[in-house]
Amino acid sequence: MTYTNKKSKVDYHYKIKDTLIQPTDTYKDLGVMFQSNLSFDKQIKDVTQRAYKKLGMIIRHCQSITDIDAILLLYLSIVRSTLEYGSVVWSPNTQCLLMNKKGALRKLELKDRKMLRKILGPINDNGEYCRRHNHELYEQIEDLVTCMRKRRMLFFGHLERMLPNRLSHQIHVSLAKKTSYSKWADLVKKDLEEAHISPEDICNRDTFRDLVKTATLQPLTTATARPASRWSQQRKNAQSQRMKEYWQRRKARES
Repeated sequence: MTYTNKKSKVDYHYKIKDTLIQPTDTYKDLGVMFQSNLSFDKQIKDVTQRAYKKLGMIIRHCQSITDIDAILLLYLSIVRSTLEYGSVVWSPNTQCLLMNKKGALRKLELKDRKMLRKILGPINDNGEYCRRHNHELYEQIEDLVTCMRKRRMLFFGHLERMLPNRLSHQIHVSLAKKTSYSKWADLVKKDLEEAHISPEDICNRDTFRDLVKTATLQPLTTATARPASRWSQQRKNAQSQRMKEYWQRRKARES
């Protein structure tokens, strides 16, 4: 596979003992799907599909569980772990982490919130069932982008603590002079400053991990204002009644 972001790439045929190696545009290595144009759209689509399958398994087999903490533990260990796997590799740059409408990671975060709403259900407000808002979801669990930023910080600390004679550390130091890599490193350092983590803290692995775990990071962008609701009060009441009847039937089945 040849890596390039040019529209017209030069195809070169590789051989091993007169055996032609078939070229490919996509290759999966250690669970991460690489593309020849260095895009990870297929990787994000793949992890989203696998996460939805695991979410369906939780919903089908854990309907009798009413403890929110137990459900969130299942979600973190089975679903969220799938979404975050290898994120240091496939979401390393600014463009992917920024919460813009065209970013692939924004679509992934929207899917993550949709999954959370499915397993947590609506809020019962004096007999009326209401949809959970974003800030109400993140009171229960940390948002996906913040988790990925913390994973990036941990990986940066791992590279910094390596011995100078290690090849990975030498590559890390060498690439620091490159513009694209230096931008990535600057973003990580900003996150470390925001978390009040000093270079001395990075040297102690256990202390560094505890500080990253308890760090509070601000969202990369402000939340988008929601448009005014177009539902009439009558339609809202009808929807609330339907949701109330649905949860009553589900509760009756579980009992």
